[in-house]
Amino acid sequence: MRRVLKDADEVAHFWANKVQDEGRNPGGTVYFRGDEIFSYGSHFCMGRHIAPGVVAITSRSYSPTTGRHVSSVQRAAGHLTRIYVPHPECTAASQKEDVEQQISSLLEKWKRSRTRKGELTMEIITIVDNFNDFAKALKERVRINLTPEKFGDFTEGMQKRAAAAERAEKRKLEAQIEANKKAQAEALQLWRDGGPRRTHFEKMALRLSADGTKVETSHGAEIPVADAKRLWPVIERVRGVGMPPGFAGWRLGDYRLTDIRPDGSIVVGCHDIPYDEIRNIAEKLGLIEEEACA
Repeated sequence: MRRVLKDADEVAHFWANKVQDEGRNPGGTVYFRGDEIFSYGSHFCMGRHIAPGVVAITSRSYSPTTGRHVSSVQRAAGHLTRIYVPHPECTAASQKEDVEQQISSLLEKWKRSRTRKGELTMEIITIVDNFNDFAKALKERVRINLTPEKFGDFTEGMQKRAAAAERAEKRKLEAQIEANKKAQAEALQLWRDGGPRRTHFEKMALRLSADGTKVETSHGAEIPVADAKRLWPVIERVRGVGMPPGFAGWRLGDYRLTDIRPDGSIVVGCHDIPYDEIRNIAEKLGLIEEEACA
């Protein structure tokens, strides 16, 4: 085992990948033993393995040299889940007060700020999420909650913004749904008028083919008109009752009849076809008028 490694980057990679139990760079400015890695001996813990595939990395400010060492640790741990807390070597409970003080300091900035409220909000939420993830990984029950009792206006403001964002998202979704309905209706009408099936239609619709020999569905299937003519009087006869025994599996072109419901809708293969669409085709084929004269 090589205890003296090539440089700080190699030390960080050996630590992150748990290649061995300890190692340092030639100058001894970066060192790891077991789960923890340090800058300048044991003076500054930069990171610690806290669970399988999870490392805690310091969020504290540091000197330019230590900053470069921490950057090496972050890069080396890129394949792991990284959680940022002030003191990776400590328990969550022992540093909760420090983290809450950090949040309180940011809250003061948040109250005074006119242009950075969104940025500061995300920073506060990130700190809270990291701390709680750290405690969870260590199986500690301690948590930080952004309650109005403790964090006052910020939490109430955040809740109001969340509610406003939710309302805005709902309005946006409703507008998208309406726009989609309009686009679908326009495209479906073009298709009914003989245009190509260029999109997936949510509605199951029927039309006659250009040569009048097939009934086409808006989902891309087709059956011969001759089979449709045979099926229509059966649907009318059993409407209000449902499909009698013996009709299941009746062949309609390349598909088979699965069901005739009491409301007159039918299931053919995976196509669920409403009665009003079927009746519309029957009218175009002259089947309803023929029955009225009989």
